[in-house]
Amino acid sequence: MTKTKRSPATWAREHPIAAGFVLVILFIIFRKGLYFLFKALPQTTGMRVLHEVLDVIWPFLMVVVFGYTWTYREKGFFRTLYIALPLLISSAAMLVLSILGTAEEGVEWYSFGMILLGIFTGFAIGFREESVFRAISLNVLAERYLKDRKGIWITVAGSAFFFGLVHMSNMMTGTSFVSCLAQTINAFFAGAMFGAIYLRGGSLWAVIFLHGLYDIGASVTNLFTRTYGADMLSAMAGNQETSFLKVLTSNPLSLVYIAITLFLLRKSKCEEIIERYQ
Repeated sequence: MTKTKRSPATWAREHPIAAGFVLVILFIIFRKGLYFLFKALPQTTGMRVLHEVLDVIWPFLMVVVFGYTWTYREKGFFRTLYIALPLLISSAAMLVLSILGTAEEGVEWYSFGMILLGIFTGFAIGFREESVFRAISLNVLAERYLKDRKGIWITVAGSAFFFGLVHMSNMMTGTSFVSCLAQTINAFFAGAMFGAIYLRGGSLWAVIFLHGLYDIGASVTNLFTRTYGADMLSAMAGNQETSFLKVLTSNPLSLVYIAITLFLLRKSKCEEIIERYQ
């Protein structure tokens, strides 16, 4: 009897936890592989543009292979932004304050074209991470577990765990273990928040936008100025604090992430989420 060959999508749905670890491994291979490849090439604007373009192509191909391209077609963009209004406002405020603060320091800004590239880089981060860890990982878990309130939390926490875990790979670019561990914990809480926003709102593009806007606001000096300009991985590698508590508390927004997640996934809204997925 001939065995039917199973697709990656079918396998992922049958083994959602194992699929999460596979996604982490693939993310690290593609992300770090491109980083080290382009680091060895001439550091020109053209090379940076090519690097950023390739860094959004491979996540899209992963979504195609695992069968979740429908997530790019989901409606509810503005509804999702409205649901995440506190994050939208705080991210926009952080961006404005960061720009004003950088201007006061008298730093040298990049050209207009390079600033546009920096904006693209910020949103590329949102596209890359949300495509892998929300479009694929969260939905794989949701199809298995999202049947009750407990299943909602398993889905959100599971995708957030894999999103946080991938940040441990920053040790490959020189970040200390302590800093990576703190980044992982902070990323877990951020991932849970983005997962909750996605489950409530349903628009992946809105979550990508929110994620990108936050990253741009948090990285203005690296993305927009020649004085501090560096790629994101090099910037993270510069954090060599030895105190775990100091690094962990360097991002107090984790408390905001937790509050937003708990509010969005409150008991009265869980039935709404389950109904939409069923």
